[in-house]
Amino acid sequence: FNFFLFSVFSLLELFDLNFTFRGLNLVLPLGISFYTFQSMGYIIDVYRGKFPAERSLAKFSLFVSFFPQIIQGPIAYYSDLAHQLYESHKLKYENLKWGAQLILWGLFKKIVIADRAVKMINIVSGDYRSFSGTYILLPILMYALQLYADFSGGIDICRGVGEMFGITMAENFRRPYFSKSLTEYWHRWHITLGEWLRNYLFYPLSLSKAFMKLGKNLKKRFGNHLGKILPTSLASLITFIVIGIWHGANWKYVAFGVWNGGVIMASALCEPALNRLVEKLKINRSTQLFGLFSMVRTFILVLIGYYFDVAENFNSAMNMMRLSLVDFHISDLINIEALKLLGLYKFDYLVLLIGIVIIFISSLKQEKTGRRIR
Repeated sequence: FNFFLFSVFSLLELFDLNFTFRGLNLVLPLGISFYTFQSMGYIIDVYRGKFPAERSLAKFSLFVSFFPQIIQGPIAYYSDLAHQLYESHKLKYENLKWGAQLILWGLFKKIVIADRAVKMINIVSGDYRSFSGTYILLPILMYALQLYADFSGGIDICRGVGEMFGITMAENFRRPYFSKSLTEYWHRWHITLGEWLRNYLFYPLSLSKAFMKLGKNLKKRFGNHLGKILPTSLASLITFIVIGIWHGANWKYVAFGVWNGGVIMASALCEPALNRLVEKLKINRSTQLFGLFSMVRTFILVLIGYYFDVAENFNSAMNMMRLSLVDFHISDLINIEALKLLGLYKFDYLVLLIGIVIIFISSLKQEKTGRRIR
């Protein structure tokens, strides 16, 4: 509400229309977004007739506020979680063992890696103009590690606690940095949020009368491809803008959503042309080399989006991107004294390196076998 009104008033100031607005200073309940999502999903599914409404306030309250997931998810569907919460469970050694392993794995990622890496990110993002482009790019790379370790580690802890009670919660990460496209990345990252938004925002938008009518008009004028892709891409772009605003009420998060949604839209619209180019160049997409290229390309696209997360505002994000390109020097990476200014020491870098290797080997094994950490 504050973000919306401040943005409107800033726009009106361009026309010499000035308003005074102090904003709402509300204390928001912890975990409000997650139990709001679960409550909305439940209400919409009841409205759609997927299951009858729960008549017990105690049972409904348990579903909405199941304590392990209240801080950061995973977001659960009533049809998947409720029956597990309501039925009886016996204390089992296997559940305790697997739950403890998940909790320890999550604590390793959260405390050993994420909480150590965040020091560098905070120092640079707070005063990025004092550092060269090399030391701006390095924290962005570190942020990719820190964010994944922090978020997935927290989810592992939540799932581990649930496992101890005999409750199996949804998987929320599926090795996202192995993705070969930005679309695939978002299918692997924060999976439950993506599924929620697809079911309750993207599909209702893309299948609405207005979007269906838009598709028909575009098919008549520009052909089947544009008529089919543009409406769904537009619905996808709107969904990503909502994802951006969900991360925070700031224009940098709007830009984050526009970047991800825009790249996916451009990719879908240009797919026929890209396919013809690949055929003309005789590129074999099934080779490991092309797969590796696709992963690196996707990771770079993800990193660009991370600038909006790390920077204090939109202008800072754009300046940090510019400096990372024009002021990057390989020699800075071997300047030990300068690296200390980033808040980490040799031991910290060693621990982070070992942590990266451990996570990579574990993720690679899971990717090859297709198995998930229970």
